[in-house]
Amino acid sequence: MLFSMFPMMSHDGSALIELVKYTIGKPCTPDAECLRCGLTYSAPLTLTLKITSRTPSNDGTWNVRYARSHQVYLGDMPIMTRKGSFIVRGTERTHLVAQSRTPGLFFVPYLTYYRDDTHAVCSLRIIPHRGTWLDLAIQDGAVLFRLNAGASMPATILLKGFGASTDAIACMLTPRAGLAISPGCASIAIEKSDIAFDVQHFSTRLGHARFARRLAKWRGSLAVLPLHIEDADVVNQFELASTACLGGRTIASGTLLSQRVMSMARADRESYMAILNRCHHGAYLRHIGRTLSMDRTVDPHDARACIAGNIGKMRHLDPAEAHSIFQGIMENESAYCLTPCGRNQLNARTGRHLSTGGDTLDARDIALSVKLLINAARRKERPDDVDDMSNRKARDACDALCDALRPAFLGLERRLRSYAANSRPGEAIAILLGMHAVTHQAYDELTNSRLAQPLDQTNPLAEVTHKRRVAIMAGSNSCPRRAPLEARDVHATHYGRLCPVETPEGQNIGLIASLAACARIDAQGTILAPYVTTRRNAARALARYISPQEEVGAMSAPSAIVPHTRSRAIMARIGHGVAMVLPSEVRLVDGANEMPLSAATATIPFLEHNDACRALMGSNMQRQAVPCCYPRQPRVHTGMEQAVAQHAMVAIRARYAGRVAYVDPLHIAIVPICENQGHASTYRLARNARTNQGTQADHRPTVIPGAYVEAGEVIADGPACAGGVLALGRDVLVAFMPWEGYNYEDSVAVSEALLRNGAYTSIHLDEVSVDIDGDDGCGTVLSRCVPGITTAQRERLDERGIVRVGSRVFPGDILVGITSPRHACIAQKGNSLLRTALATSEQAHRDSSIRATQGMTGTVVYARIEPCNQPDVHDDLPGQCAGEQSLLLRLQHGARATCQWASARDPYSWLSINSLAAAPYAREQHAAPKAGEQQYDKATRTIKVAIASRIDLQPGDKVSGRHGNKGVVSKVVPMEDMPYMKNGRSVDVIVNPLGVPSRMNVGQLLETHIGLATIALEARANTAERLLCSDSAYHDAMCHGLMACDGRCYPASSAADGELAPGHGVTLCTLCPAFDGPSEAEIRSMALAAATQGVRFKHGLHRRHQAILYDGRTGTQYDRPVTVGYMYYLKLNHLARNKVHSRSTGPYSSVTEQPLGGKARQGGQRVGEMEVWALEAHGAAFTLQEMLTIKSDDLGGRRRVHDHIAQDVRPVCYGTPESIGLLVRELRALCVDVDAEPSPA
Repeated sequence: MLFSMFPMMSHDGSALIELVKYTIGKPCTPDAECLRCGLTYSAPLTLTLKITSRTPSNDGTWNVRYARSHQVYLGDMPIMTRKGSFIVRGTERTHLVAQSRTPGLFFVPYLTYYRDDTHAVCSLRIIPHRGTWLDLAIQDGAVLFRLNAGASMPATILLKGFGASTDAIACMLTPRAGLAISPGCASIAIEKSDIAFDVQHFSTRLGHARFARRLAKWRGSLAVLPLHIEDADVVNQFELASTACLGGRTIASGTLLSQRVMSMARADRESYMAILNRCHHGAYLRHIGRTLSMDRTVDPHDARACIAGNIGKMRHLDPAEAHSIFQGIMENESAYCLTPCGRNQLNARTGRHLSTGGDTLDARDIALSVKLLINAARRKERPDDVDDMSNRKARDACDALCDALRPAFLGLERRLRSYAANSRPGEAIAILLGMHAVTHQAYDELTNSRLAQPLDQTNPLAEVTHKRRVAIMAGSNSCPRRAPLEARDVHATHYGRLCPVETPEGQNIGLIASLAACARIDAQGTILAPYVTTRRNAARALARYISPQEEVGAMSAPSAIVPHTRSRAIMARIGHGVAMVLPSEVRLVDGANEMPLSAATATIPFLEHNDACRALMGSNMQRQAVPCCYPRQPRVHTGMEQAVAQHAMVAIRARYAGRVAYVDPLHIAIVPICENQGHASTYRLARNARTNQGTQADHRPTVIPGAYVEAGEVIADGPACAGGVLALGRDVLVAFMPWEGYNYEDSVAVSEALLRNGAYTSIHLDEVSVDIDGDDGCGTVLSRCVPGITTAQRERLDERGIVRVGSRVFPGDILVGITSPRHACIAQKGNSLLRTALATSEQAHRDSSIRATQGMTGTVVYARIEPCNQPDVHDDLPGQCAGEQSLLLRLQHGARATCQWASARDPYSWLSINSLAAAPYAREQHAAPKAGEQQYDKATRTIKVAIASRIDLQPGDKVSGRHGNKGVVSKVVPMEDMPYMKNGRSVDVIVNPLGVPSRMNVGQLLETHIGLATIALEARANTAERLLCSDSAYHDAMCHGLMACDGRCYPASSAADGELAPGHGVTLCTLCPAFDGPSEAEIRSMALAAATQGVRFKHGLHRRHQAILYDGRTGTQYDRPVTVGYMYYLKLNHLARNKVHSRSTGPYSSVTEQPLGGKARQGGQRVGEMEVWALEAHGAAFTLQEMLTIKSDDLGGRRRVHDHIAQDVRPVCYGTPESIGLLVRELRALCVDVDAEPSPA
């Protein structure tokens, strides 16, 4: 983008600025420091520019007066972290990928065909990346064009504007072919733009149909195709385009290519003829003749004046002005740009060679488009599907930043051109030193754009999913309410590129999608899907990424349904539909089972057994799971969990093999094994790190001192991560049964055992940030001597007035003690008389402290004072030209310059050197504290206090499985009261069985069955481990149980060092990939393998994989078996702690005099119509009267109640609320005379 904006030239050409190179320095501050201090992760961008000052000479050349290279500091540009995000002002942000229409040629959907009395209109449109839209249409037999929906004109005027004459236009618009005839054979050469037309108008005989297929097959190979043909392929199908001499005789143009003419041509040794297709030559002549008859221009100058006058609504333009306007519209790359993607699409549609053409249009593009339009009108071409992935491109953060920076560079160029011709080079340098508008545009794009959003860091899956979001409609004028159904619907070309399941559930449903797990975006913005190409007599080939254009016409099928035998028909995809074909006819096979799914959807086991709506809810709710303090990876997983955790980069992995030398909660030191790898490497662990959603993101060491680690091995787990695998919840024992109404509908009863072992305990951080400016002139300072507080409250503050780390904080406690002077102008009336009567003095300061808000309860984990957030535009000193910086440093350290050296330097360069020297002095004067004052009191600082809250599972919290089976905790039941199995194991969660058939997510039942079989098999393995003494007997027992599971159940890393050996507990996991999960027979085989040696009898399992349960309160057996198994359950970020609050007294609105709403403002709850009915039904008359009067907007009654309470008298008199007065006024506005009269009582 930078090289496309240069060279810059003044209006008269006297000043020229050329870009030599650009340099991106190292980041100014590490990313972790930027997150902690609220800075922007950026790097200095320096341009090496060649500035030339020149004067015109008499012979038309330029005399160079000044030419020298300068290094110009453009600014600190935000850069992307290694995790693929941006850090702006201490907040981690991401830029969504937006889908837009690919630049190129399209048939307009709504204007393609509409019929009037006698004619049909066909239209196509050439859309550039930036610039004027060009419409071509056939109306009344003539080919017309218009620019930006302006007036229609003959298309030949546009061709003349590009410099083509009338004869050249007729030659370009007439499709021709070259026929070479020799005694042995004949060959024909046809341009690619004419092949499609020729294919449509050949005869339907077998030979001609075969020739047509050859033309269609070879269309995309070369610009000119020499094809060997037979006489029957061209006889009576073509005519001569020009006069030819055959056998000494002259054959006139227009003569039919008969068998006699072919014999005459073959009589010569070699002959070549230009021929025309007879079928459509007349149609071309009619359209071209009609268009030329409407064209009144005579030369290119007249055509450009006509086009410029039509655009600018001007008349009588001279040729120079018309040429300038036309060049600025169609030939200037700054104003008109197709981009390489648009050029490739235009060449592919018109048949032009892919390597020809630039970023602007030319006469050949217009001629080929006109020929394509005539061809489409005859064969009734269907309009292009705008939702097809072949017609759309992905626009990432790089493209968005380039589009945002371009206006800044154009404005800079306009400023440069505004200078006079005699401007000196120093003035050009002064303009370049004001280039901070460029960095302003970059920061504005990352902060104010709709696509730049704070990163969702609830858990690693949410972070990965947010970075892979794709906005279908992302324009500035696009509104979700006006989005059509076609834009929200799933398109056939989304397969393998966009997930058809995962999308928001609100008004943006279908407008926000997620990239498929295996999809990839190329340099031109095309989303590619991986396929395995199959061949005849070959099993498979290597996988390759295919674009939507390459996928057209090829049969493809999922890899899970392609059988090994090739005798049974399978369902395959072809085009936008499906067909039953033999496996041998399939040419493309999906690269992976999870290819059509996103990363979040691919983590749902047994996905194929769930309804699509529930799968959508499951994928969305997994992103809302709160990281627990003790995460465990799921026993039943899909294999995508490890890839998600690895791409989220939440775990720390060893860079090279070595021995662990030191481990503590903050550092891990590893000594390399090889001597050539340097010294010991220290890894810093995150401690009390806060995410954007307020969750804790700490690291937990997984290694011990003295252990050996391999390169890439996990040495510290991050949030929601266990052993480098995504771990969002816990495997709990679930029973599907009704229980005392506590699991009615979507309610869930949980066991108190989950609270005792901290299974769903999470840490949340609430951060309070306040900026203190000691130079604000108001005397606001930090102090622990806050007036009006108790001694206990003062003891919680340190000497600076900030709450101490480790203190327990409750709502209303002081976090940052701040005092400000009490001004006389705001003193209440009567205070002086009261102080005189009580003999007290006025306090000089008032309390302006920052206190804990409602619901903020926890422990202070850190309280620090940091420099205030830096502005987006940094100082000029860092990143300026290196030569001037080094010169400045040498001069400041006493270096002396000679007169000869000083005279050789450019005098205007001292302007920038003086600004560099004055910048640090100005900053020092601004930030220097006065004598006797503490620096943190008078300098601008940011105080951050973090309060950590330990949240356990409680009634009102939202929980969910991975199948969209969400619920709310209704009661935490004691463990001894929960139903228990025959072996005494009590269940952890009780859910309603009626929620399974109505929601059609049977996958949760399959997960419970296979989860119970996995746990039972693990118990058997660990029992065999304890009973058997030798390693061989232990491994024999393990292999005997695992072989019955068809390889799906495998041992994960053990509790100690990851080795399967007696003496360590073994954890078994079952692999259930999407669309390739265990069948019912495999689940039965796992259950039988786990049920040997009395396990079925021990657990009380029924033959239908159900269990006999007993009431924990009475010990009686339930009437029938209950489905019991292990399910992976999540705790979602919808906690009752953040929603439930109460209000006894609080603020009122100054407009309506009603209580405010919301927890943050300590508001009340609205009593609506249905709530009034409920209170009336219960007979709570006095409660209802209070809610509608004195607790609402009864001003007089509220005042009287306050006086009665102060006098210890029971309030019995209520007034009329203001809402009644409003109702009366509204009725009077409707001409209804109503008076509100009080009752006689």
